[in-house]
Amino acid sequence: MGGFLLIKDRQKQSGLIEDTLEIFHKKNLRLNKKITFKDYSLYVFYKRSHEIENIYYLDENNFLIVVGTFIYNGEVGTNSLKEFFTNFSDKTIDFSKLLGHYCVIINKNAQMCIFNDYEGIYHIYSNIDKSCFSNSFLALSKVIPQKTLSVQEIYEYLFYGTFYGDKTILKEINLLSNKEICKIFPQNVNHTKKYSSFWETCDLTPDSNIEKVSRNIIEYFRSLRDNFQNNIIMGLSGGFDSRLMLASLLANDIKPKVYVSGEENSLDYNISKMISENENLDFTNYRESLENKLATEEFREFIIDKFFNIDCFGNSGLFSFVINMDFLNSQKALLNLNGGAGEIYRNLWYLKDKNLTVNNILKSVYYNFDIKICSNHFDRSTFFQTLEDKIKFICDIRDENLNPTVIQSVYPSFELKYFAGKVISYLNQYSYSLLPFSEVRFTRESNRIPLKYKEAGIFEAALINKINPKIASYISVYGHNFSDEIKLRHKLYDIFLINTPFFIRPILWKIKSKMKALDKPYYLSKQYLKSIFESEEFIMKKYVKLNLIKDTATYSRALTLEYFMQKFF
Repeated sequence: MGGFLLIKDRQKQSGLIEDTLEIFHKKNLRLNKKITFKDYSLYVFYKRSHEIENIYYLDENNFLIVVGTFIYNGEVGTNSLKEFFTNFSDKTIDFSKLLGHYCVIINKNAQMCIFNDYEGIYHIYSNIDKSCFSNSFLALSKVIPQKTLSVQEIYEYLFYGTFYGDKTILKEINLLSNKEICKIFPQNVNHTKKYSSFWETCDLTPDSNIEKVSRNIIEYFRSLRDNFQNNIIMGLSGGFDSRLMLASLLANDIKPKVYVSGEENSLDYNISKMISENENLDFTNYRESLENKLATEEFREFIIDKFFNIDCFGNSGLFSFVINMDFLNSQKALLNLNGGAGEIYRNLWYLKDKNLTVNNILKSVYYNFDIKICSNHFDRSTFFQTLEDKIKFICDIRDENLNPTVIQSVYPSFELKYFAGKVISYLNQYSYSLLPFSEVRFTRESNRIPLKYKEAGIFEAALINKINPKIASYISVYGHNFSDEIKLRHKLYDIFLINTPFFIRPILWKIKSKMKALDKPYYLSKQYLKSIFESEEFIMKKYVKLNLIKDTATYSRALTLEYFMQKFF
């Protein structure tokens, strides 16, 4: 399914239920079923582009609803739902038999539970007392009569494109924890999720690791072939991660449709087009152009639609791209794949293969914004201490010195969960959508592979070559293919970054950012923005100095926060 709202009747008495359901109407999600159980009402909506039935219903005391993409024992569909319902126990369910990104609402013998996938990529929102749940932050925002902005999360979204630690920009709305199965009837009880088969081996030879990981990847993509055949679309660039995904699909005789977004003279465009033509793949390029620019009224309508479609808070905000690429892709295929999490096979954050601290990670990754754009509402010390506390809580970190396995877990369990999870969650409104390399079967395995094997992309390149040598042989944006040895200059560049002291890294970022100037696209001109905002007195001026922002994505996110505040406050 594409959306849901689970609400207690006492919340419905607030008189806001009609406005809440209107959010799903504006998302163009059609109501599939309403189920009433005790004092709960459950509204379930079809996916926008594919009206797929992901409901197993016996009676009001016994039903299973799945929203998102849910694969059980290698199968999608009615049979897998029936099997899962039969086998379900909130205390013994083994998440190693589940794949995908999903929300499950199950009522068995009048005991109702709600939970998401093991890594929490699929986002579920709830109010504080857990009397209302939804996959839509906007829908839940309508249920809450009194709303309070959270300063920490405002700045997190502004700087990073998401909010962390199961919090949101409203203090009254949280993300449901992915660590537990939440039983909401007959009483609120949480049970810790179980996963039976982690890969414990570490520090094998590179060849041994590549053999194990490639087998695991090919087996996973075989299950996608069995369920979706060629009815798959994916983004293809000139980099590592989408190439690894394409290699894995073609190795399983899956011919996906591919797309790229960029200028026609860009490396990404040229490389992806060349591969598509040589492999006989359906190819689409999405690009903005001044020749086809939107009129102000068209832009206004586009922003209104995008506001609902991406549930407002996409990673780059509402004002970043004026083509409805996600919806168009969902009309072309049943399953939309995102290769982004393939970074788990590289030393993405340029860390040494030794014990480090959470503060080291913060300085490497999160000290990447200009504090001068902030108002006096921003307290640097409090902000970073809160962020550090969130990382420690979400990643179950109790020690100060962390071994490389724990350090590597921060990327999938924290960054992927909150940043990439936003995208995958709203893509699942349109069609099935997966971020394959965020699956726990890959992340737990990858966390144990020594970082020294991942430097300069050597490990991921070897994976691509192992799985599909032909796909590896195509040139990349790095100036080399993935079959031959990585070029010396690329290795030296990685060595330089890995050995850059942590206190120097924020300084290097500042120097680089000073060279930038805000390059506003046409739709960020005063004429266009005046058609969008009801008031020229921006609430966001309390938090940020808009005139000092030099980054287009940050500017778009600031405007997105303003748009939400003007609509909901």
